[in-house]
Amino acid sequence: MSNANELLRRALESWDNNEPNDFNDCMEEIRTFLAAEPEAEPVAWMREDGEIGNYNPSDYGYGTKVFPLYLHPPKPEPARKPMTDEEMEKQYEIDKEYFGESVMRAFYNGVRFAEKHHGIGGDDE
Repeated sequence: MSNANELLRRALESWDNNEPNDFNDCMEEIRTFLAAEPEAEPVAWMREDGEIGNYNPSDYGYGTKVFPLYLHPPKPEPARKPMTDEEMEKQYEIDKEYFGESVMRAFYNGVRFAEKHHGIGGDDE
């Protein structure tokens, strides 16, 4: 059972049992819980047919899509941009003893290849 479920259960029990001190404590914990940063874990899953539930994506074979659903959308990733020539040159100078002087073009090409592979920068780069 999640912390949120346990907290809500305690609050309801203290309300039902007319325990105002415990209920007030629960209310403060709920306020603290709600003010905290939301977790980036899905609260449910939706199959491609629209059914929503507690599905485990690993239970489905190849070709079946299961999408995570969140209480709050995940935070966007910070913007990623390609390395400048100056940044690559600085890193190359650090690693030059391993690469040697003659492989500078290969070093640059490798960095650009990795950036493209990870979707960093534009298509024209």
